[in-house]
Amino acid sequence: MKSIAYTLWIAAALLGQRQEFPRDPVKDMQKRAEKESSEKNYKELREAATELAELSKQLSAEIDESGQHIISARVFDRLDRIEKLAKRIRDKAKGNSILAPKDH
Repeated sequence: MKSIAYTLWIAAALLGQRQEFPRDPVKDMQKRAEKESSEKNYKELREAATELAELSKQLSAEIDESGQHIISARVFDRLDRIEKLAKRIRDKAKGNSILAPKDH
């Protein structure tokens, strides 16, 4: 009798008819929240990087236009904005690196 039950159990395992346990809704919600947070962080990182690239182009053009001996006040305004964006990008990148696996 034990051999028949054992044979049926093996046959069921081979056919892939294993019993699946119900999913934990709390873990599913946590995973979904982490994924949404990661996607939002990435989107904000890309937007900040795009804005930083545009400001860099504007800064370069402003310096070329103003000449060697004159620095416009707009240059300093753009530099301040660039510093803030660089800090935001650094913080966002750190947030992504926490979620990313480390290659050690």
